Amino acid sequence: MLKVYLLKTISDAVKELGVSLKEQALTLQVRFLRERVFENRLNKTRFKVEVATLSSLQGRLIEIEKKKKKYRAVLVTLEDKLPLFTKEEFLGDVVPVLAIFAGDRDSRKAVSKILSRLGVYRGWLRQKFVKSIDDLIRQRGLDFEVLTLVYELRMYKGIMFKAGGTANFWPKGVSSIKEALEEYLHPITKVSGYYIFIKSIQFKVKYDAYTLGRYIIDRWGRLTLAPGANLEPAAELLAEIVNNAVRNYLEYTLGYRVSEISKKSIRLYFLENVKSIFIEAVSPGPIFFENVKTFLKEPALWGKDLLIFPVEIGNPRLVSMIIDKRTGSAVTLIVTYNGIRLLPSPGSRNVEPEFIDRILSMFQSLIRE
Repeated sequence: MLKVYLLKTISDAVKELGVSLKEQALTLQVRFLRERVFENRLNKTRFKVEVATLSSLQGRLIEIEKKKKKYRAVLVTLEDKLPLFTKEEFLGDVVPVLAIFAGDRDSRKAVSKILSRLGVYRGWLRQKFVKSIDDLIRQRGLDFEVLTLVYELRMYKGIMFKAGGTANFWPKGVSSIKEALEEYLHPITKVSGYYIFIKSIQFKVKYDAYTLGRYIIDRWGRLTLAPGANLEPAAELLAEIVNNAVRNYLEYTLGYRVSEISKKSIRLYFLENVKSIFIEAVSPGPIFFENVKTFLKEPALWGKDLLIFPVEIGNPRLVSMIIDKRTGSAVTLIVTYNGIRLLPSPGSRNVEPEFIDRILSMFQSLIRE
């Protein structure tokens, strides 16, 4: 069982890090390690990095010294603990790992950035999953209380969506994310073009009025335990985070569609190598088509990195290409009355999930999640 394995793994990793969970916060994050990139960047890095193999954990202890500060992190290989569909023939040279590190906020932030620079890339969670965290907690007989919700108010302006800024929300006496959204934040979205994008949630978990701890989860799949927090709820939640993050990687980065069939205690997974993604319109029809058309009918720059080039403009079909300036990846969008189809443009074999996420954010209020 993944939860049992994670619980033991986290406990052993904490010992290797030499930290006290009563005094320091602990961060757990699903990441994807590219072996060739990792080895290459270890040799080229300007700061000191030492890597030791942890045979008992099937992982590595990474010790980093940068600007006279020392950091430590444990990377535990998850490949053998995941469903069959994530074996080597699908993941290639990418290894799913659990990154575990502790310390104050600045230290944990520094470790996170350094891991990305070393080729240990972060995963991500869908908004639908983030908004259902409280349900996952309650399904295990525990009580959930929202403490802080950090969200971004994104707005529609002209031919693009722009972030209206990040804000913190401190609800009082709110026991569900749905209540926090519907009663307090969704009224904001009544204004045309606004929607709520959750960046992180801090919450408290209780059992029979006894507080088990405070936890923070964010869109990048980071689960942080406040000092003194109980490990068991974290392991329960982390098991779900692992599955969601790996599935997102398979679907959006490798281009596989994951289907799941559950019956009693048997769960089967199926993979189909797909070349495109279809996103259904919330309200199919000519109004949807015209709204999307305003984004794509003319050459434009969305944000700082996305270049929009119209290819074919008709009715009821529109074709446009979006290029990521940073990576050179390109996606072709085919828009009809029913929705939007995305497929890699010629020469773009792999499309990063962050690229797809930024494209979909342009049409967030018009398409189904």
